Amino acid sequence: MKIDEIHDEWEKDAKIDPTDLFSEALKIPKLHAKYSKMLSAEKRILGQLTKKYKMQRLLKREFLINPNKEQMDEFGWTLPVGGRIAKSEKGRLDEYTEADPDLIDMELMIGIQQEKIDVLKSIIQSFHGRGFLIKNAIDDRNYMNGG
Repeated sequence: MKIDEIHDEWEKDAKIDPTDLFSEALKIPKLHAKYSKMLSAEKRILGQLTKKYKMQRLLKREFLINPNKEQMDEFGWTLPVGGRIAKSEKGRLDEYTEADPDLIDMELMIGIQQEKIDVLKSIIQSFHGRGFLIKNAIDDRNYMNGG
């Protein structure tokens, strides 16, 4: 699911019908379950992306130390201008992996995935206050009607 889709879905679900507050209060557990399910799915995706990133980073590091023609052909990887990197040059190895376009793309994907999780957590957190908001609206309506 894309982050814009999450926002669009929440924009629809966040609305409270002031004419039917009782039904709105009853929707809270259903909405909570809906967004909790989304959160779980997005967390699983984050875990898969993180695992893939760590494995890819390790492969890249090993490739830079001990180049492999098969990996060059299969993944389209190339060596730095200076050739392979010696194990003793760990600092350089970190520089190359941090600047690697494939790894940067994966880090961006992980960042986007984390953003989705943060948005969903925020939505779920809002349900804690939603019940109080509805209760206050009902109390206010009762007060205005003299009750």
